[in-house]
Amino acid sequence: MPTARPHPISTVEVKIDNCPWQKAKRDDSKAPFTWQTWMLDWKPSPGEHTITTRATDTAAVVQPAPDDPLFANKKTYW
Repeated sequence: MPTARPHPISTVEVKIDNCPWQKAKRDDSKAPFTWQTWMLDWKPSPGEHTITTRATDTAAVVQPAPDDPLFANKKTYW
């Protein structure tokens, strides 16, 4: 069975607390299949915050969240 070929990252989005997803600015100077750097202008208020990120590739495949059912019973050895 052939394996799917990876696609380069096209966008990175950031969600802070329960606010809507915001598009982050990516550094497009990197090679397509390397670690991608990004930034988001944000002025935090005092206190704790939850920051979540997700990437979408050029085939419009969105990175699944850690609580996605796809990962529910999987274990990692990182």
